[in-house]
Amino acid sequence: MADPEGGKVPEQGWKPLRELDSAIATIRPQNLGEAVIEAELLKSWNQLYQARSSRLSAVEGHIPGVVWWIVFFGAAITTGYTYLFGFEHFGMHVMMTATMAATLALVVVLIIALDYLFLARSVSLPTHLL
Repeated sequence: MADPEGGKVPEQGWKPLRELDSAIATIRPQNLGEAVIEAELLKSWNQLYQARSSRLSAVEGHIPGVVWWIVFFGAAITTGYTYLFGFEHFGMHVMMTATMAATLALVVVLIIALDYLFLARSVSLPTHLL
């Protein structure tokens, strides 16, 4: 997970994984039972490694800039379409346009919130577990 203050990924989480990797590499099974245990240990270690990598990728990966351009351009076009509708009461037209713009703004806020899901500043991280 990223540090909520600086947005940096702590490196101390990799040290125990490297030590575990070194310990697993030294195991030499003497019989079939130990070989099965070693295989399960390797499988579990691989799942742990993949889970940590996935979490770090989720923290570091964000929506590309081109996607943001498309979202904002699409919002502008959608809002612009409201001006092509015929209207009898200008006040109703303004209210309809404002409602549509507010809905699109909420979608953008939702995208931002989900993009920075793991970087919430209100969450205190247990650094002793990292």
